[in-house]
Amino acid sequence: MDIAGKTIAFTGRLHHIRDGRRRPLSRAEATRLVEDLGATVRKAPSRDVDLIFRGEGSTLNPATVAGVPILDGFALRHLLGERSRVPRRRAFADHEAIAAADSAELLTILERAHWSAFDAERDLPVLRERLAAIEDAEGISEVHRLATARLTDRRGRIGIGPLAVLHQTLLPGTKVRSAALSPCGRWLAVAGERRDPLNAALEFFEVETGRRVCAVSGYRFDASTLDGRDALRWAADSRRLAVAHDGVVDIWEPWGDWEPWSTEQDVLARAELTGVTGRPRYALDPTGRRVWIDADTGGAVPGVIANVERGHIAWDPADTAKERAGGEFTALAAELPEAVSPALTGDDFRVARAHGWSPDGRLLRFAAAALVFAVDTADGRVAWTREFDGGTAEFSPCGRHVAHSGGDALHIADARTGETLSRFALAARDLVWSADGERLAALSDEDGVHIVDTATKSLRRIAVTALERDASMPDATGFAFSRDAARGVVRTAGAAEVWSLAAEPVRLARFDAPGGGGVLWGAGDVVLLVGPSEFRAVRADGVLIARTAFTLPEGPNSLERDGENYGHGVYPGVDFVLDERTWGASFTEVDAVLVPPGRKSDVDGVLAWSAGNRHSWPLRWGTTSIVTDPADAHRHAVAFLATHRLGSMAVHALARYLGAERR
Repeated sequence: MDIAGKTIAFTGRLHHIRDGRRRPLSRAEATRLVEDLGATVRKAPSRDVDLIFRGEGSTLNPATVAGVPILDGFALRHLLGERSRVPRRRAFADHEAIAAADSAELLTILERAHWSAFDAERDLPVLRERLAAIEDAEGISEVHRLATARLTDRRGRIGIGPLAVLHQTLLPGTKVRSAALSPCGRWLAVAGERRDPLNAALEFFEVETGRRVCAVSGYRFDASTLDGRDALRWAADSRRLAVAHDGVVDIWEPWGDWEPWSTEQDVLARAELTGVTGRPRYALDPTGRRVWIDADTGGAVPGVIANVERGHIAWDPADTAKERAGGEFTALAAELPEAVSPALTGDDFRVARAHGWSPDGRLLRFAAAALVFAVDTADGRVAWTREFDGGTAEFSPCGRHVAHSGGDALHIADARTGETLSRFALAARDLVWSADGERLAALSDEDGVHIVDTATKSLRRIAVTALERDASMPDATGFAFSRDAARGVVRTAGAAEVWSLAAEPVRLARFDAPGGGGVLWGAGDVVLLVGPSEFRAVRADGVLIARTAFTLPEGPNSLERDGENYGHGVYPGVDFVLDERTWGASFTEVDAVLVPPGRKSDVDGVLAWSAGNRHSWPLRWGTTSIVTDPADAHRHAVAFLATHRLGSMAVHALARYLGAERR
């Protein structure tokens, strides 16, 4: 959010995150922080200001400031989080020195480093890469322990949030319903329902490591409304994520500066259609600050553009007003332009799928029963149309092309004008674009995968039948291009095959890929196999990086006795899934993990530390105690707490468990 040049007012009690904790924020400090971002602060809210931040206990009557955006304290913390990401004057350590150091030299660098200036986004990747190389050459050493100890220090001396927290999945026993790869390819968002069908979970995985790094818990809504494509959509900069459900579209900033287990998690913004049930069709603009939502406005082109920059906003489709006060919702065109054939009826513009905004934010692109068409967001009018026979259509991520297939023909057109560029005599049930729009994969049941080069208008064929799009996991299809489009991966019934596309396609690797779902290709040359019951990250050469099972284990929980879970309610959570048959228990408070005998070596593949809510850090590099006996876990916890002079619910849970076991 850019507030430079705007006039701001505060009301209520404000808070921010400092040293990993939520703390009061004085009005004077808040004023100084936003003035550093170029804003001017007024003493009291009024209609003359541009923006109001409302904290807890505010008595502000919104009617007295009608038309002025009112954002909550969570939005203010996000804003100050953006400020905190401005490069600091003091560097943590020299990156070139880290990249060239051996283990002894790196140990010296880290002992002298300015850990108070550590920034996970800036500093962690280069440090993690160097430590991984040292591990490959020398094994895990003192330098790995030192770095992990600094990152996982409970006192939270580094940065604005928790340094690193131990993460396990929130989704055991669920069906993952939706997945979305960030435009940068670095993170995968997945959403699904937990055991309570109204208790959904939204999780984020770092693609390079395949580990879970962030999650939104306690997010209650009917997760069954996530069925279908595009329930999750990222903004172009990979910082905001939209989630559509139950008549609303929520906007999240997963890298916000909240504690990952905090009850303070909340949506950054929400656009709501009152009286509407089910998941609305919608599209998120490249900035993540506007949302098109399908609604019957009575005009020629359905839907409204919601300005979610204004925070939580609501609109009643029964309201005949075309524009709300303050510009919160703007309806599209009421009439068709002259360029559109008068023979077309309004029904032709009932949206079947919203393909989203063009990268420049100028056009909204849609598919209807009879048309592919684009709408100019400046005036809400139809910019161009193409006849469409109801097959499949996809716009290229670069914004230059649109392809649609139906019958025995594949058409490629200019996505800015709708004019035909090329036509091919082939049928396709699914279409997949490369990120640069230079290549298109046309998936067929009979002829395998055809690769179309848009510049040369040439065709090449991979004689492998790709898996059909899974209706229960529709966001991932049976084919994906590498980030540079030089290779492709085909998802078959029981495997994934990586093919070179430099000349005639050549198979480079093949690896098992059981279960349903589809395939994506992320950054770091990582292939993602995403299904309703599991997620796998695999290197393009077939080496498994990580696997997360979402199924509920058949065996008992490590802390269950006589139907009671003695770890239930332990802050911040204890259960995790080792595999389809086995539970484990993690006690973050006392740096301990409890697993069944013989499973110690499997823990590092499931659990990992997370820093900055977006970067994974290997568990094996630290000193976490991994035990197989609850009594050993209890002794470790007591000793740990005595050393650190802390109190913990984990000790009480283990003591109760051991008492029940003796009975």
